[in-house]
Amino acid sequence: MNKTFADIFVGIDNIGVVTPEEESAQFARNYKEVFGLTDDQVSDSPVVHHPNSTYYGKPEVPGPGIHTVAFSGLNLQLECQSPIDGNSSWNDFLKQYGKGVHHIRFNVRSHEDAVAYLAERGINVIHSGDSVRGGGVRFAFYDSIEKLGFMIETINLEEIALKNKEN
Repeated sequence: MNKTFADIFVGIDNIGVVTPEEESAQFARNYKEVFGLTDDQVSDSPVVHHPNSTYYGKPEVPGPGIHTVAFSGLNLQLECQSPIDGNSSWNDFLKQYGKGVHHIRFNVRSHEDAVAYLAERGINVIHSGDSVRGGGVRFAFYDSIEKLGFMIETINLEEIALKNKEN
């Protein structure tokens, strides 16, 4: 692959924090207070199971359950995520490190190119799936903690936007 990081990765659009489910409501209150967020900047989703999920390359059906509270209005999205069930990078992180910053998410121009680019650098996909947004949006989490100190997540919003623009 001759593409550079800048050819594939558009920019950071999200930071995710993992917490135990029993602490998620307190974290949400803390974020609102510290960052001065209003209720309309907070989205508390029901537990979702992402379709077509994989965990270390193997299908994970129905997909791991995750409860997410998302916060906007900070120039990027901040997520507080609580794993509920199934095999996932969220559960792995919580078991190994406890609560804390789980990932930094990059919007990418090509899901396949991002996977290949990171794999060439020894950073492989841990778990991936279709976003609940639909429309071909995919996400992936990578085993980058040892190398970078945080997990990378990619989401192909730019790729979908480019495809839609062409049609």
